[in-house]
Amino acid sequence: MRKIMQWFNLFVIFLVLSLSNDVQAGLIAKYNFNETSGSIAHDSVGSVNGMLSGGTTFVPGAGIQGGAISLDKAKNSFVNMGDNFGFTSGDFSIQVWVKLNANDTTGSTPIAKHHGGIVAGYFLGINDVGDGCSATGKAHFYVGYPCSGVSSITVNDGLWHQLVGIYNSTNQTVSIYVDGQFQASAVGGHAANPTDAPFLVGGVMIPDSSLVGNFTGLIDEVWIYDNALSATDVWLLYSSTRNSQYLGVTAIPDVNGDGVMDQVVLAMKSGNYYLRTIDGATGKQLKQVTLGTMTNIMPSALTAVGTQISVLITKSTGVSVLQLRDNTTLALVKTLTLPK
Repeated sequence: MRKIMQWFNLFVIFLVLSLSNDVQAGLIAKYNFNETSGSIAHDSVGSVNGMLSGGTTFVPGAGIQGGAISLDKAKNSFVNMGDNFGFTSGDFSIQVWVKLNANDTTGSTPIAKHHGGIVAGYFLGINDVGDGCSATGKAHFYVGYPCSGVSSITVNDGLWHQLVGIYNSTNQTVSIYVDGQFQASAVGGHAANPTDAPFLVGGVMIPDSSLVGNFTGLIDEVWIYDNALSATDVWLLYSSTRNSQYLGVTAIPDVNGDGVMDQVVLAMKSGNYYLRTIDGATGKQLKQVTLGTMTNIMPSALTAVGTQISVLITKSTGVSVLQLRDNTTLALVKTLTLPK
C-alpha cells in the first residue's frame, strides 16, 4: 500500500506539472495583491490595474498565497478596475479566493461588473443578494438568467474558499465551482449584456449608479480568463494554490531600485521549499531560489536571493534554519526555521 501511495503521489505531481501551462491559456488579467503599500492593485499579466477605494488595504502574508486585500462594507471598500472585462460575447471565467468573517450572512459580491436593478453584466454572489438565485452561506454565479444555481459547500465559515464562475457560450451554461469542485450549473444563459458598471472587486454599482462596497473580509488571487475553464483546469488552480504554503514573510531593502521595500517569502509546495523575492510595489516575483525537500536541504554558504539579501542555511538535529543576511554588512535580518 505504501508503494502504491508513493506512485500515486508521483503521478499527481507529474499531472500538475504537465497541465500547469494549460491553466495559463486564456488568462488575461491576474491580481495577486502582494503589494505592501499604496493604492494600486497591479495586473501581473495584463495592463488593467485597479484602484483601491474606501479604506481597502493590502495585508502582506494574510492571503491564501502571499498577500491579500482587506475590505469592509462599513468603509465602502472596493477595488475599481474600470470599464473592462465586459464579455458581451464568447466564453469567460473568473476565479477569486475569499475569506469572509465567520457566520456573515449579509449579501456579498466579491466580484461584480453589474448595475443593480438591470439584467446586465455578471457577478459572483455570496448569501442572499436579492437576485432570486441566492442562499445563505452559499455562492453562485450570475450572468443574467438563469443563474448557475447555488453551491452545496458553505463559504461563510471564516475559512479561505476558491470561487470560480464560468460561462460557456457553446452550450450556453453558467456554472459555479467552489474549492476545485463543480457545484451547480444552468443551461440557457447568454453572454453578459452590456453594462455601464465598472469591474469591481468587493463592490457593486447600485441602481442610482453609485459604487458601494459589498464585501467584508479578505480577497486574494483574482484571475480572469477569456475562455471557459474545464473541470480539470479548476481543480488544478485550486490544488496548485492550496498546496503552496507560505511559512514566513519578511521585509527587505529595495531590490530593484524603485524605492519601495520588497519581501522575501519562504514557501513550501509539493514537499519542496522555496525562497521567493517579491517586488513590494507590484507584487511580482523577482527571483526564486529552490531549496529542495526537507531531507535534501544541506548547509550552505551565502546564496543571493536579491541584490540586498542572502540566505545562509544551517542544519542541526534534522532541523534546517535559514538566516537572511544583509549582503553588505552580513547583519542578520531574520531567522526562519523550517518545520519538520
